[in-house]
Amino acid sequence: MEDIDFGIKHDVDFIAASFVRNKNDLLKLDEILTKNKSPAKIIAKIENQDGLDNIDEICQSAWGVMVARGDLGIETSLTDLPNIQRNIMYACAKWGKRSIVATHLLESMINNPTPTRAEVTDIANAIYEGADAIMLSGETGIGKYPVDCVNFLKSISFKTEKFKTLGYEKNLITESDWEYIAVAAKNLAESIEADGIIAVTRTGATASYISNAKPSGIPIFTFTNNKSTLKQLSLVGSTLSFYIPRLNNHDKTLKEAERVLKEYYKKKKNLKFIMVSGIFSEDHSEAIQIINF
Repeated sequence: MEDIDFGIKHDVDFIAASFVRNKNDLLKLDEILTKNKSPAKIIAKIENQDGLDNIDEICQSAWGVMVARGDLGIETSLTDLPNIQRNIMYACAKWGKRSIVATHLLESMINNPTPTRAEVTDIANAIYEGADAIMLSGETGIGKYPVDCVNFLKSISFKTEKFKTLGYEKNLITESDWEYIAVAAKNLAESIEADGIIAVTRTGATASYISNAKPSGIPIFTFTNNKSTLKQLSLVGSTLSFYIPRLNNHDKTLKEAERVLKEYYKKKKNLKFIMVSGIFSEDHSEAIQIINF
């Protein structure tokens, strides 16, 4: 409780719960956060067999899930760890929850300036599986080459994201009209070879729904007036987020988006985007637009 109170007091964006066994572990934490009006999102760390056995109910209750491979390799079968990781990633994709792969990604770089070929392939496989984020620990905590580690991770990620995932998102469970609209926006963006998808959101839900569909090589440019949402979207795959103080005028928001995106793409002309927003219209038929800059 002391750690949770500290996090709430200092407005943390995420709280990672260790050794989560079932949804009840998360419901208790959620009650505490709700009672204290904390916007922090809950990350469930899967570290033992109980967590694996209850992965579906955990995914439904958590905002995101961390594949904590260090303890998983001790608490479960080490030789089965690659399959365990895939099962967790599949569950995250099915329930539309954020997924983080952590531990031993670049372990050799604690002492060496370059990664092994196996580590490079391991990172790429996590991205092929649809990971929203990949997390370093000892490499940057006690390693000799922390900046190099981050640069290698960034380079491998950018190059791998150009390829399609393994397709776990095809089993995504969509339960609302907006989730269906987000999937349709992703499909449309790929069909017309859009330069990106624009998501205007206050809570981050719109961007998350689109990310769940795993757009292939197409970035999601998110514009929000909520600073907590802005930071939390850093763990939503494919998103690049920008802060706009006010979202109460469609034309002004679009003008600001145009300014940001033209600066992002610099000299590229005839930019084409899919824009998704439920803020400016409650009519679902107007929720998706093709925008040209």
